[in-house]
Amino acid sequence: MLCREQIAQLREHIPGFEAQGARVLILGNGFPGQAQVFRDEFDLGERLVTDPDLDCYRALETSRGLRSTFDFRMIPAVFRAFKAGFRQSGVQGDAMQLGGVFLLLPNGTLPWAYAARFAGDHPEPEEIARQLERHLVSAPARE
Repeated sequence: MLCREQIAQLREHIPGFEAQGARVLILGNGFPGQAQVFRDEFDLGERLVTDPDLDCYRALETSRGLRSTFDFRMIPAVFRAFKAGFRQSGVQGDAMQLGGVFLLLPNGTLPWAYAARFAGDHPEPEEIARQLERHLVSAPARE
């Protein structure tokens, strides 16, 4: 439910992020067939990739576990998502794995990272846009 909420929120901002020069990649952790459900539901095309082995999550040092995922701070996030019409239709991937939003520059540096502290902890799209503007201006051009 909370992943669907985040993808729905980000999806409407993708054109603006890409207009700023970003290449948006959404990383899930379900198996390819499960990722296809999200890809179809949100019309994400090749923007959605999956890492069922969690290698990228470990490299990005995101939190995983019962205590970090199901923190008491997630309760308002669950109500917010439920009120917005999102429902849990089943677990697709590792429910204990938290994600985030990461800005990786073409030169391999990671100037900004927002790692979720609990399920439903998402940065506001406006903050993502501010970080893109701040960091893409000084980023080296792609070759």
